[in-house]
Amino acid sequence: MALHGALFADGVLMYGTITAPLPSTGAHAAWQVYAGVVDVPSSPDELDLGELMAQTFGKEYSEVGAYTESFVTDMGLGFGFMAQPPVRVPEGTTDETSDDCRIGLAGALACPVGGVQGLLVIGTSLNPEQVREMAGLVAAIAGRSVFVDVQVGQ
Repeated sequence: MALHGALFADGVLMYGTITAPLPSTGAHAAWQVYAGVVDVPSSPDELDLGELMAQTFGKEYSEVGAYTESFVTDMGLGFGFMAQPPVRVPEGTTDETSDDCRIGLAGALACPVGGVQGLLVIGTSLNPEQVREMAGLVAAIAGRSVFVDVQVGQ
């Protein structure tokens, strides 16, 4: 419950772990997916997904080549990316690790035209070769989500 409270305090509304066989290969997925509300500019022209990802993930994101795409969502606008960034192994680690250790990373942002707030969905995969399948799930979550007004007590 402490993890749930900490994630919720940081704006994460949904999180989960996916471990299931992939229909395409039968290999098991090992993914983590998070979704949360983020502030976005009111003008789509001011929205830079690369900059948002660099703010979210730090300088490492800007150093990694990523595929990006815009798409229509139920909320209005959508922007997505997928990449296979390297994992930095802490110094002093004694386990054998590859110099080319990578993960799969995918994200999608959905927001209404006129912005203010949007839904950012991020997924990580322990297997970087599964990034395309995971990106499809991340895009589907962001693409089909909408914000609703909820009246307390009704």
